[in-house]
Amino acid sequence: MSLSSSILLNRLRDLMRSKIYFKDIIDAYIVPASDPHQNKYVVDHYKRLRFTSKFPGSNGTAVIADKKAFLFTDDDYFLQAEHELDQTCWKLKCDQMNDNFSIINWLARERMGKILLQSNIDLVSLEVNLIDLLWNDQRSSLSDTSISISSNELENSVNEKLHQIRLNMDKSQVHHLIIHQMDVFLWLFNLCLVNIQFNSVLFSFAIIGYNYVKLFIDLNKLSKSIHDYLQYEDVFVYPYDSFYNEFKKIVESVDYNEKFCVSSTCNYAIQILISEKQFVIKDDIICRSIAIKYPCEIE
Repeated sequence: MSLSSSILLNRLRDLMRSKIYFKDIIDAYIVPASDPHQNKYVVDHYKRLRFTSKFPGSNGTAVIADKKAFLFTDDDYFLQAEHELDQTCWKLKCDQMNDNFSIINWLARERMGKILLQSNIDLVSLEVNLIDLLWNDQRSSLSDTSISISSNELENSVNEKLHQIRLNMDKSQVHHLIIHQMDVFLWLFNLCLVNIQFNSVLFSFAIIGYNYVKLFIDLNKLSKSIHDYLQYEDVFVYPYDSFYNEFKKIVESVDYNEKFCVSSTCNYAIQILISEKQFVIKDDIICRSIAIKYPCEIE
């Protein structure tokens, strides 16, 4: 049975006040429409915004505070949201660049205290998603997407691609590269998906260093032949859910002068694990590597 937005918001606020999942009371909780890999069009398993607000649009962000709940969306979905939101418990705002009702401005204005009026907002990443606790067994499971090795004989080997990526990393003076995009993952490891509806039905992270490659993926989706293939390419494979803990270990174990490079669409949970001194945002390291055409591809 589907719960109303009003009931869901009250239960979420109870969790925010409980101090069970964070040491302090959570003043505002942000629910994006995207998944952890920042895909705009997501599978049902990650439609947390729709579950919470009943808004089915693919572009929106909810901010739930103790007394108010706002949905920010753009012009394309604004009229749709006006008709579908429960106006008794949700307020709708148009999220535009330089708009007075931008998400950060709203947080700074609504939260009590001089510190937040100066926009000193403390964003934190929780280990447990509070929406998932409410969703419970009603949540859709991820699809049974399978992976196969690309049959394109013109593909360069994983090691050849890694060599070029590391050259670009060296030019950019970064030591570790984090990959979260599905298309990059498939290109790098010469893999393809079978039985898919969206590109976002298989999730993975990869970390590339000068002397290692670590892949984090649902191990149930790897056949023995693919696992052996990745092992042959010197790729260390880990369970998908272990990514954040393993990445944190890497950050804590390396020299403080080493740089970690992420893309401009990297999620916040990754960013907060890296110190400001070590943090680099660059998209062109991978882009330059993909753009290079080898003789076998040109032919």
